[in-house]
Amino acid sequence: MLMEMIETIILYSHLLGLAALAGGLMSQFGSSTYRVTPVMLWGARWQLLSGLILAGLERDELNHPIVGAKLGVLLVVLAVLESRKQPTRLLSPQLYKIVSMLVAVVIFMALFVTSTET
Repeated sequence: MLMEMIETIILYSHLLGLAALAGGLMSQFGSSTYRVTPVMLWGARWQLLSGLILAGLERDELNHPIVGAKLGVLLVVLAVLESRKQPTRLLSPQLYKIVSMLVAVVIFMALFVTSTET
C-alpha cells in the first residue's frame, strides 16, 4: 500500500515535469525569439530523475525498448536545453522545432504505445 502511494506520487510529479517542459515550449509558440527558460530546464531534469525512479520501482515487466527510447529522446532534449542555457539562452527556430517535436514524440509514446507482449 505504501509503495503504491509512493509510485503514484512520483508518477504525478513526473507528469508535472512533462507539463512544465511542454508548457515552457508552448508558451513561446508564436514568438519571434525562443528562449530556454528555467521552467523548461527544471521540467526536463525532473522528467529524467522521476522517470528513472519510476523505472526502478516497476515491479512488473518493464517494456525496456520503450523506456530506452524515452530516455534517449529526453537526454537529447536535455542536452540541447542545457547547452543553450548560458549565456544568451536563445534557441534557433530550427532547434526550437526539433525540441518541440521530440517532446511531442515522448508524449505520443507515453499515451499510445503499449506493450507488444500478448
